[in-house]
Amino acid sequence: MLEDDILITEELTSEKKNQMYLKLVDSTIGRVFGLGALLSEVSLNGKKPVTIESNLENDEFKKKVQDISQENEDIKERLSKLDGLEKMIAILCPAILSTGVNNHV
Repeated sequence: MLEDDILITEELTSEKKNQMYLKLVDSTIGRVFGLGALLSEVSLNGKKPVTIESNLENDEFKKKVQDISQENEDIKERLSKLDGLEKMIAILCPAILSTGVNNHV
């Protein structure tokens, strides 16, 4: 396994990266499938999955959370404005609130 030969705390030099790559290529019986295969092989040999897709999904998730947070802030602001308007109407036109808009007196 890769952890046996290269300590995680060490800096990955080009030579160490090449050694890792060659070990991964050897484990695929000499067939090189490109970066996708390399990432998949790293995922299988390592304890943590390393994929471009998971990073993209993570970024998309963060963006969605930010969007939802912003939408919630916008809703809170609108509700606050509506509460203020309701209080103004209650002060200026108390009869409307006591009888209702559609109820004729």
